[in-house]
Amino acid sequence: MACIPPILEGRDCVACAETGSGKTAAFALPVLEHLSRDPYGVFAIVLTPARELAIQIAEQFGALGAPMRVRVATVVGGLSMLAQSNELRRRPHVVVATPGRLAAHLRGADPPRLRSLRYLILDEADRLLESDGFAEDLRTIVEASRRRKQTLLFSATMDGAVGRAALGQSRSVKDPFVFNLRKDDDRIEIPKTLTQRYLLVPADVKIAYLFFVLADAASSSSSTIVFCATCDMCRRLTETSLELELPAAGLHSKRSQRRRTAALAKFRSGSVPVLFATDVASRGLDIPRVDLVVNFDAPRSPKDYVHRIGRAARAGRTGEALTLVTQHDVKRIEAIEAYTGTKLAEHEEIANAENDVLRTLQKVATASRLARMRMAREDWEA
Repeated sequence: MACIPPILEGRDCVACAETGSGKTAAFALPVLEHLSRDPYGVFAIVLTPARELAIQIAEQFGALGAPMRVRVATVVGGLSMLAQSNELRRRPHVVVATPGRLAAHLRGADPPRLRSLRYLILDEADRLLESDGFAEDLRTIVEASRRRKQTLLFSATMDGAVGRAALGQSRSVKDPFVFNLRKDDDRIEIPKTLTQRYLLVPADVKIAYLFFVLADAASSSSSTIVFCATCDMCRRLTETSLELELPAAGLHSKRSQRRRTAALAKFRSGSVPVLFATDVASRGLDIPRVDLVVNFDAPRSPKDYVHRIGRAARAGRTGEALTLVTQHDVKRIEAIEAYTGTKLAEHEEIANAENDVLRTLQKVATASRLARMRMAREDWEA
């Protein structure tokens, strides 16, 4: 909350803090305070890289702003452009969007008016600023909102160079407030209540080890997110889990937005104990209880690792992160350990249960084969 007074003073802000530390409230509350004085037009734009995160932020703005009847529009891909255009035409106070969809509206025949814009907020700013895929859309949005506005950048893994360079490129920046922004040679903070471990496994039996871990977690009623590198693997593991009669949901970019929202809702409510996901679920999502995060595929970058494991041990809770490591992943694990300053410990209990895992191998292999057959049939019918 150290960011709130400087933001209320009109200063631009760059803030870096660990996941679950209340970053959304840190920018939402000043926006609502200023909005209450002059509630007219599009007052704030919040940009974020993932649809689910945009929907979550919009819900939080709606809840915090309910007493003043704040109007919030969610502008993301996978939903009706026409419905969103009509919503933007009614001049909501806050627009929470993914860059691509908002830029598409701004390039359209009837772009939304941004004359009253006071705040431009980038949540998960490092992801937005470091990815070339967002550059053109961000440029469109910034050019459409050239009037003096406050620029707020928030993330859990912001490099000093990225934050300062982003603010330095803006002519509107004056005396920015910088909070807990680590230097480039500092190690990132990991919650002390999070246990990090790895499991070295042969690549050809990795799925068997995964479901041995999930069966053990299910026996203790643990809530688990499993991160995969690709949509196809995410889908395959979800179908395999269902074949093994372990209730699960899948969240990845090849699903419709309706199904993505439903999968996340099932997991949040506890109706399914396992969520298989790609990195669309790695940033910012506030899920009340995640006991275990499993990296089925080792993340490509240390930053992705930090965001993935940040789904557990949020806001002081305890949690565990387990990364399945094959012979091809050793360099990635070394990079993660250097970035976090933490040496991962081996999960000795499961490592010593090799015979128990091998006894499940045939059952898991059969379920995986049936899952692939079902996926092929569904793809052919589609």
